[in-house]
Amino acid sequence: MSKILAGTSIGEISPPQGIQLGGYPHYERLNTGVHDPLYATWLYLKDERSSEQILIMSSDLLILTRSQVDKIKQTIIAGSNIGLRPEQINITCSHTHSAPITGADFPANDDNESYVESIDEEYVAWLLNKCADLGLEALANPFPAEIAQGKAYRGKEHGIKGNRRDPENGPADPEMPILLVRDLSGQLRAIYVAYSMHPTFLHAESELVSADYPGAMRVYFAKKFPSAVFMFGQGASGDQSSRYFRTGQTFAEAKRFADLLSEGIMEVIPQLSYTDTVELKNVMVPINVKLKDFGDLPGAERRLAECRRREQEIIDAGGSYTETQTANLWVLGAEYGVRYARLHTAGDMDTYLAENRPYTFQITLINDAAYVFLPGEIFMEFSLAIKERSPFEDTFVFTLSNGYLPGYCVTREEAEMGGYEVWQGMMDVSVGYDLVDSVVATLKQLHG
Repeated sequence: MSKILAGTSIGEISPPQGIQLGGYPHYERLNTGVHDPLYATWLYLKDERSSEQILIMSSDLLILTRSQVDKIKQTIIAGSNIGLRPEQINITCSHTHSAPITGADFPANDDNESYVESIDEEYVAWLLNKCADLGLEALANPFPAEIAQGKAYRGKEHGIKGNRRDPENGPADPEMPILLVRDLSGQLRAIYVAYSMHPTFLHAESELVSADYPGAMRVYFAKKFPSAVFMFGQGASGDQSSRYFRTGQTFAEAKRFADLLSEGIMEVIPQLSYTDTVELKNVMVPINVKLKDFGDLPGAERRLAECRRREQEIIDAGGSYTETQTANLWVLGAEYGVRYARLHTAGDMDTYLAENRPYTFQITLINDAAYVFLPGEIFMEFSLAIKERSPFEDTFVFTLSNGYLPGYCVTREEAEMGGYEVWQGMMDVSVGYDLVDSVVATLKQLHG
């Protein structure tokens, strides 16, 4: 008899027509319908020997705030009555940019911003309840199970370079963690994978709801394994996108990329060995988030004016789509810098940040593999540093997990260069390095 209990669930969370899609704040994108549905999926595992347990949600969402994550967790804990603790529940987003706005942003400014996104509170309230109900559903029907773990690879040799800050030489990570769950009849019940790449094959011109390339991966695996719930986790994609290697921003191109990843996973699945025992550990650790100095409002306004001037020059010179898109992102980042400086001047910074506090990371051990769940958008260098310094041979880093950090977590070198990710972020450049040290120290404690 297996010593593992497992449970799964899946449910659609697509928004009604007319709700604004997120990811591109300069554009009004009131969705005109659904190209491919958005889903929330859950996986539950329990060690029957120790009663240790985990519950993981993956979702086709852009972000969830910390307060929203906590609401989902609290509802599940109260409704399940099986002793779940907050650190045993991980809630993640794929970060598709064709999903609805779920986190509040800034009010409109009077300085020539073309559009500021809005949030549909009624949809968000429904969404949080739906996610919690699906979590309870996964807990309600556990079955004896076996699990297998491994990893596949898709990188430069497959035409995937990835780094959007330095497309030629910047770091990327071709690794794809794989966690499989099957019942004792041998039927596959869950496929949990991850990859580090912004789901932005579809840009602002698309007004259709879509899970982007993770959605196309779900379709691929549904054909191969109809009984399995497909789950996708986002790796360290803060500086990773398809911008410099895709052939277009279309659903067909998203599918091409999804097929590349899925075929790599399919090559590995037959090679993986299953076990009917599992050892689980879970911890939650606070993150010390130091903010930048936003006291120079005139300087931020000058930078915004310069970015707008440069963007217009590129447009007037007939720059390529990629050049104009990058210039537009720099304008967007500079706009965020002005907003932050105004928040600071008005004394409203703490109020704005409250929705995502406290900041924490979580680590889940599944047998000999460490799953590190980080909030926010993390540059690849930090993920690679964690994996290199970890005492666990298999260490997998997931982001957009259990809330959202205040902007991108960038390196010192990139901070000096400036640009969208740097100016959009609110954190001091030391935060990423301190986060790596804290994660590695926690991993060493768990390993010891």
